[in-house]
Amino acid sequence: MLAHFGTLTGVPALINTSLNVKGKPISGTPQMAIKCLASSGMDGLLLDGGWWVTK
Repeated sequence: MLAHFGTLTGVPALINTSLNVKGKPISGTPQMAIKCLASSGMDGLLLDGGWWVTK
């Protein structure tokens, strides 16, 4: 993903911010990330292994 992003933008770096919503712990598992997606304003989530999850 990082290499593809670098090819598209010329910037081979991404900023990783914590994946959580206010008052909840940072997501540490795919299950927690999916729960975070469901309870947030996010539209989609890319998980390790190429899994793209959307609402």
